[in-house]
Amino acid sequence: MRSKNLIVCTLCSLVILMAIGYAAFAANLNITGTANITSNWDVHLESISPGNIVGDAKDLPYDETLNPDGTKAENLSATFKTELVSPGDSITYSVIVTNDGTIDARLDSIKTTNANNPAIIYSINGIEENDILAVGDKKTLTITVSYDSNITTQPDILTSTLTVTLDFVQS
Repeated sequence: MRSKNLIVCTLCSLVILMAIGYAAFAANLNITGTANITSNWDVHLESISPGNIVGDAKDLPYDETLNPDGTKAENLSATFKTELVSPGDSITYSVIVTNDGTIDARLDSIKTTNANNPAIIYSINGIEENDILAVGDKKTLTITVSYDSNITTQPDILTSTLTVTLDFVQS
């Protein structure tokens, strides 16, 4: 009988301990906090300058604050207006792209629009899609606008307007 009482008391004690343990761990746990993220996105064209001029090519004035359609230009768009007189004429522009922000940037795409003059060709070098522009870095984009040396007849329009837009995204 004594062993039965001991077993019953032990089981009752165990049940009471389990109830106390359950009550202790069943309490609600509330975690609260605040997080602030401070960042600055500042990828822009620092400068655009005509460089090597070949033949009778001319860099024509262009309102860099407006796109050819009259809308406001973005800080990652550059428009070049050139006059090329004869085959072989060309102008090379240097465009410096700067990341003054606090986030690395990746060049997602390079978009171009031109006047579709078949006598005028262009090339873009120096920065390629998926290139990374780290915080504080500068890269130079080289754009060459040329009169196609294979053209055999003089076109009516000797000027060309080319707009290059760089689309950067967070790296």
